[in-house]
Amino acid sequence: MNEKIQGKVYPPAPPYLVGREKVREFARAVFSEAPLHHDIEAAKAAGYADIIAPPTFPIVLQTSLLPNILGDPEADIALDRIVHGEQRFSYTRPVVAGDELTATMRIVSVRQAGGHTMLTSSTDVVDARGVPGDDPRSSSSSSSSEQPQNCGWAAAEEEGWREAWETPGSAPWVDPGIREVRA
Repeated sequence: MNEKIQGKVYPPAPPYLVGREKVREFARAVFSEAPLHHDIEAAKAAGYADIIAPPTFPIVLQTSLLPNILGDPEADIALDRIVHGEQRFSYTRPVVAGDELTATMRIVSVRQAGGHTMLTSSTDVVDARGVPGDDPRSSSSSSSSEQPQNCGWAAAEEEGWREAWETPGSAPWVDPGIREVRA
């Protein structure tokens, strides 16, 4: 992996219109039965214009940008050597069905650690007015060794996040004290 790509910003993805059914599909995929992700009336009662997406929904936007970096000859990433290390989401507000979002990926850091090259990317997401929504960040490592690499996954349930998201009134946008989710 080429350390010189640190700081590189890739072109933004085309605007993504968040659909109500996409939010519901994603919620089902992550086993969320929280009414705010499925029930328009529950979301409106909580003060939202429509249903809100689960906290990890921005991965949809980040994933659409992966071909930029993985296909970048300057990055020199060996796909067969990648291990995903961490995923983190920081928010300023929830993603709401009907939002039109644009995502831009940048390389935050490329560093050496224990014989591996660690790459951290960040995807900045803004709505149609240019207002920030969230910042999905991921870390991956690549190694030239032939040994299989271990990867630490921080499951949402381990830190009590699933309970927080599925308990009415405890989502980050309802509880202003929570601003980051690690998955």
